[in-house]
Parts: sequence; C-alpha cells; structure tokens
Amino acid sequence: MSSDQKNFQQLIFQELLLYFNPLIETGGDPDKIALLLDAIGWDTDAMSGASSLLNDVGAIVSSINVVQDIINNPPESLSDITDKLAEISAIVSGIKNISLPSISGVEKLPVDILKKLLTVYISEKSDLVYSILIALKVFEDTGTEITDSSGNVIYTPGNFPDFNPSKLFDYLSDPAGTFQTDYLDNGFTDLDATNATAQKIFAPLQYILYSLGIDAKYGMTSNVTSLSAEENKRLQGLMTSFFRYINADAGTTVEVGATLGLLPETEGGPGAYLVPFGTITFTHDVGNWTITATVDAEVEGFQVTNNGFQIYDDSVNTFGFDLLLEKNSGDSSDFLIGSTTGTRLEIGDVSFNAGITLTGSRIEYFIKS
Repeated sequence: MSSDQKNFQQLIFQELLLYFNPLIETGGDPDKIALLLDAIGWDTDAMSGASSLLNDVGAIVSSINVVQDIINNPPESLSDITDKLAEISAIVSGIKNISLPSISGVEKLPVDILKKLLTVYISEKSDLVYSILIALKVFEDTGTEITDSSGNVIYTPGNFPDFNPSKLFDYLSDPAGTFQTDYLDNGFTDLDATNATAQKIFAPLQYILYSLGIDAKYGMTSNVTSLSAEENKRLQGLMTSFFRYINADAGTTVEVGATLGLLPETEGGPGAYLVPFGTITFTHDVGNWTITATVDAEVEGFQVTNNGFQIYDDSVNTFGFDLLLEKNSGDSSDFLIGSTTGTRLEIGDVSFNAGITLTGSRIEYFIKS
C-alpha cells in the first residue's frame, strides 16, 4: 500500500472528522458556537445562563482534535480500534452532558446538536442521497417552538430537518405501505385530489432531479389568463423536467425533457402519463460562415394505469427543422462590388434563416434573411 493511501480505519475516522466539522470550525470560540447554535434554531442570547453551555461546548471542541490524531496515527489492531472508538464515544457523551439552563425543553438541545451535525454531514456529502432521504422523510422537520416562562423564543424549528431513523426502518420493512401512507393518502378520486397527491410527490422529486443535474419545474407561479380555470388547474399538477448536454468540441447541444402528470379516477386513473420532447442543435464552421441546424420533436405521450401501458395514438406529433447561416463577425464586408476605397456597393451582417414545422397533417415553413 502506498504511503498516501488511507486504510479503512483512517477513512472511518476521516468521515467522523467531517461529521464534527461544523463544531471544529468554531475553534471553541463561544461567540462562534452561539452563531452555530443559532443556525440550527437555538437562540442562546434568549437563554438565561447560556454561558456555561457555550463554555462546555468549547471544551468539547478542543477534545475533537483527538480525531485528527487518530487519522494521523490510525489504529492497527482490533483492540486499538475499540480504544479509539471509546474516545469518540466520550466526545458524544460530553455533548450529551453539557451544562443546560433550567428552561423546559432545553434538555433536547444536546441530542439536537448531534442530529443536526448528521443533517449537515449528509447534505454536504451527497446532494442526491440527501434529497432522496428528504423525499422519504428520513430527514424531516418535526420540531416545535420552545419558549421560556417569559415567552422568549428559545428554539425555532425549520432551519434544518431532523434525522428520523424510524422512518428509514419503516421503508426498509414496508416500502409500499409507507409510501402509500406518506404520499397517496389524498387519493386520485378527482382532479383536485390528484393535484394534492402530485404536490406531495413532485415537490420532493424535483429536488432529486436537481441533484442529478436535471432542471425540473412543478406547477405554475400564476394562472394563464388565456386558459380556463379547469385548464389552469390541470397545468398546476404537472411537472416538466429538462436536461441539457453540450459538447463544444463537436458543436452539438442535446436538450431533452418530459412533462409528467397524474391521472384521476375520473379520467381512467389512478395512473400517470408522460409526454417526452427533445431538441438537438448542430453547429459547424465553413470558411467564414457558421451553419446552425436545429431539430426538435415532440412524440406521442403514454400513460400507465392499473389497466397497463397505453400510447396516445391520437396525440399530436410535432417535428421541426431550422437552418441558420451566419457570416462570422469580422472587419471584412460580406458582399462588396466596386472599389474598396471609393464608390462601391457593400452589404454587411448577412444571415439566412429557413425552417419547417410539421404538426399532424399541417406544414408550416419560413424563409428570411
């Protein structure tokens, strides 16, 4: 094994160091610790007697340096590993036993610190894993506001979700039943109920797609005035995803996506339908000219219900082709007759554009320059 290659023990303790990193970055400074606690919802300024709490956490931060020492000098034997894990356990115990003000509800703070450290660790380690766990409600904001006897707000939930291990066990033991309870309780009886179900499913799904580099938009920010109330309601329950790939060397851009919706029972559901679309753009230089060709298409949609898979045979197919010819920018004229210094006919900034669109049996075309 090379000298710079870490063994398994080092990797484990390296991850533990990342877990504690938000605390480490405070350097044990009480003011910075107070800012960290405030970021996860705890207002130490509103707590009477919070100074002891902050000093205790500061002392624990100093002890976390032992993790870096373990990484630099990793344990080799099983007994050594056990001893080092005991040192880590002592850090966790120290957090659980920090001095706390005599305020009802503040006893939750030590465990909340450990939970929020895990939230930050997972979110920074992998956007995809974190977004999936959020969607499964393994990370979920379940806290409630805490106030002291004078009504001062000590804890405000919402900044970071809490780790909920019981939900993870639920999905491992009964994934279908848990998903049914979490996301399908509104049902698909009509469009309103189906949109409520879509909101529960698509809202977290779009963040999973974001983490994969796929742009996704769910619903609408406002109604389209040219559409009816029913049509706007239908659009409100749709999610459109979009992915762009650019190969600059080949002069190629590929843009593909799909619109996804859910079907109410009144329209043959429960089920889902999807309409894919795509665009491919090719760019190529020929001498002083650039040729750009764009092909876009929208193919038949399809739906999946209890009755199986069905392609929309009567859906409208659209195919478009666009060709653009442009003179590359430069000092020379595109077209010149006569003297370069005297009387002449000169034309600059020349471009030609032509296209055709096929929609069902209808053909549309254009030519412009």
